Amino acid sequence: MDELIDITIYLGSEENPIIAKIGITKEAESYALEMMKKEQKPISTGRWSELILEASNKFPVK
Repeated sequence: MDELIDITIYLGSEENPIIAKIGITKEAESYALEMMKKEQKPISTGRWSELILEASNKFPVK
């Protein structure tokens, strides 16, 4: 089983935020950090969450 990293993401909207705690793989975390380096700063909370979800889909927990 993959080693998981707990991370909090924000979904929904500013009016109705949903906060979720998920586990992602180390590979997903590394991939997300690389993608974040390419983003314009500062990264919005919504965009940050999108990048984390994209990375976790690319490197899912097995």
